Amino acid sequence: AAPLYILDEIDAALDNSHTENIGDIIGAEFSQSQFIVVSLKEGFYRNCNTLFEVELDESIQSSRVTRTARKGGKPTASTAVVADAKPKKK
Repeated sequence: AAPLYILDEIDAALDNSHTENIGDIIGAEFSQSQFIVVSLKEGFYRNCNTLFEVELDESIQSSRVTRTARKGGKPTASTAVVADAKPKKK
């Protein structure tokens, strides 16, 4: 197994049950590897140690990144505004 894998929306054509199966397989079979996974489906999220969610916050016109980490089985979240979504005037 490789030490690091980067997967970009490999579950795009799958339904939720198959996406969850892939997440379960990764969690069970690749415990010594790190994964960076881009996905829009929650099936991958259950097995992650750290989750970064990115969304546009229309009220402040900025992107908001929420980091959720599992410490001792309990999720802990922190949020940061990381980018101004308004186009800069030249």
